[in-house]
Amino acid sequence: MSTNKPTDRPRPLAAVDLETTGLDPARHDAWEIAIVRRGTDAAVSEYLWQKRPSEQALLEADPEALEISGYYQRMAVPKDAEALNMITGDSLTLGELFKQIHELLDTAILVGSNVGFDADFLRRMLGAAPWHYRPVCVATLAAGFLYAAEPGEMPGEGLPFSTGHVSRHMGVRQPSPDDRHTALPDARWAFDLYTTVLSSPSYRERYRVNLVDGAE
Repeated sequence: MSTNKPTDRPRPLAAVDLETTGLDPARHDAWEIAIVRRGTDAAVSEYLWQKRPSEQALLEADPEALEISGYYQRMAVPKDAEALNMITGDSLTLGELFKQIHELLDTAILVGSNVGFDADFLRRMLGAAPWHYRPVCVATLAAGFLYAAEPGEMPGEGLPFSTGHVSRHMGVRQPSPDDRHTALPDARWAFDLYTTVLSSPSYRERYRVNLVDGAE
């Protein structure tokens, strides 16, 4: 049963990416958080923070995760601070950081590459899930669009769908090798892939027909 209503107001869109100390939200911690947010007025804003992981999370950190994300080279939070706004340079308490993130994600459609991973860490970090209950994985969305447009013609990988693979077929520029696995470039990448799929004329036409037919 669809829970969408024709009178629902437009929701903000929030493309997110996190860099973490490992893959398990029960043991590991997010240390870099990026949001590319499109408001209901269509204005797009970017946000980037770093926070110091808990001592326990660092003790249990996956060394490979820290190396891939460049934790030791890129951690910029002063030793006497808990978190840092990487765009304004302002130091924050964890409470201030969590409040800002919560407000930006409130009612938003959460999108990202393998967004369930980011959502699990965000939910544990915030103690809540203020975003819309149906997050969107951009790799799966784009793969579905490509297969529908050219059934059986998209070469290469099957499941699980690779964001890089579908990006190449959608013509979306990927972050440079130096920027991969840094939160803001990856959040921008997810935002660009999502908006490219939804800006496709053939996608808009199918979506319009679905709305007319009452399909979810």
